[in-house]
Amino acid sequence: MLQYDPVKKMMLIGVRNHLATGDEVELLLPDDIIKIDTRTLLDANEKSIKEANNDNKIYLPLEREAPVGTVLRQKVK
Repeated sequence: MLQYDPVKKMMLIGVRNHLATGDEVELLLPDDIIKIDTRTLLDANEKSIKEANNDNKIYLPLEREAPVGTVLRQKVK
């Protein structure tokens, strides 16, 4: 995770692999694992997108703050 916006309750991430709406993604915290809702993907300009690829920066919803550098993992298909 690159940054968190507490007002919008969104996190900015750097995508390393293909990610599409509906993909299963989890945020790994030291004390918890949080499932992330990927029905809404926003590009760096906050425009709705259906998928993101390597090196894209996107926003995903996140209700609680998490430290910068937190790891996301995607379920392998």
